[in-house]
Amino acid sequence: MEAFIYLIRLSVDSPSRGQKYSILAMQTLEKSLQANPENPRALMLLAQLQFGTAKFFGAPTTQACGTVTKALEKYETYKTDNPVAPRWGKQTTVDLKQNCQ
Repeated sequence: MEAFIYLIRLSVDSPSRGQKYSILAMQTLEKSLQANPENPRALMLLAQLQFGTAKFFGAPTTQACGTVTKALEKYETYKTDNPVAPRWGKQTTVDLKQNCQ
């Protein structure tokens, strides 16, 4: 959720906030994925950040598309018996996949 907040702050004014919040989001997502590499939501947020960075710099989205694919795989295998475990993000990931050819 911390990375999600950084991405929201970044989206308000990417040119002036990009350097600060993209770094903070990336660091937070890396920590999250180290703690739980099976977390599809962290991968989805990472893909959003990668798409935004690629768009800003006019770079290819190859890395972001790979991350989206991996996130979708994790959503398909994600199982939990915890009734309060988060379940959000799959549709956003499916939508992100539409940016890939």
